[in-house]
Amino acid sequence: MIWVDFKSGSQVLLDLKPCLGAMRFKALESPDVWESAKAEGRFVKWYSGGEPIAELSYDELFSVMAGELKGENL
Repeated sequence: MIWVDFKSGSQVLLDLKPCLGAMRFKALESPDVWESAKAEGRFVKWYSGGEPIAELSYDELFSVMAGELKGENL
């Protein structure tokens, strides 16, 4: 689960478990990587060793919220 606060004041609690099946998010299964999430501009990025290893764009977040994206679509 990830809690997202938007600049507009909107907030959402988003379950990203369906996305973890996608190869690009496989590293997020590590608790250390998962907890490294940072919002940067129009992306949420996750880090390992100080380097970004996965990102989810603002548009993708909205698609996940709408139920349009699952692991196989990312």
